[in-house]
Amino acid sequence: MTGFAAFEGELGGVKVSIEIKGYNSRYLDIYLALPEECAQFEFDIRRLIAQSCRRGKIELGLRVFEKDSIPLKLNKAALKTYVKLAAEAAGEAGIESKLCVCDLLRFEGVLEAGARLDFSKYRPEFETLVLNTLAVFTKEREKEGKRTEAHIISLLSQIEEAKSRIAVYAPLVEERIKTNIEKRFLELKIEGADENRILAETAFLLMKFTIAEELSRLESHFDEFRSEVAANETSGKKLDFLCQEIGREVNTIASKTPVYEVSRFIVPMKEAIENIREQLRNIE
Repeated sequence: MTGFAAFEGELGGVKVSIEIKGYNSRYLDIYLALPEECAQFEFDIRRLIAQSCRRGKIELGLRVFEKDSIPLKLNKAALKTYVKLAAEAAGEAGIESKLCVCDLLRFEGVLEAGARLDFSKYRPEFETLVLNTLAVFTKEREKEGKRTEAHIISLLSQIEEAKSRIAVYAPLVEERIKTNIEKRFLELKIEGADENRILAETAFLLMKFTIAEELSRLESHFDEFRSEVAANETSGKKLDFLCQEIGREVNTIASKTPVYEVSRFIVPMKEAIENIREQLRNIE
């Protein structure tokens, strides 16, 4: 959602500059800084931004530069009054009046705002300027989005790599469980224990501790995640849901497996998942 764009153009011979800044935000928040001459376009600007952006804090600033003159005029009546009063005051005090032009221009009312610029007849041209700026802004956000996508996919690849390594150790679960059961039988001095009973106990524990289903579901979630990234430009919520499901499977694996070699992959997987979710909050 982050980005920046600046664009310049002219309206009726007057130079206009537009800047747009975008920040991450859960909702679409639009903040405008417009001169009085362009206040009439506020609704149009908000409409155009809403058509281009669905989320983010968007700040648009607009400046108008006079091309040929400064929008001020001299109030001659006020100027003459101040000169007259200054001369009278100097005469009463018995001194010479030494007012300069700079002093006179500082007096209230000597300088007045000239006729305001009227942009009402340039509405189509003004919208074109805003649209051109938004086009640049969108391209910048797309570049940032591509970098974010690459980072998210790299994090997903880390989780997939960890899952693959866990799958290598998965067969050890059955072996460890069976070994532990036999050891307990021996500790209880049940020599020559029925092999079928050991197998039954092993099968029961395998049903409780096997991680094959979790690994299979993880693979399915990974495939769906990549497909969603490739096919849907507005998939932030769906991807966040998939991250929750991936996290759930990882937590289940962590709670079920008695194999240390598996457990040491869990923390990096959780960190990568949280990093992905953090990035997903910043995409539109």
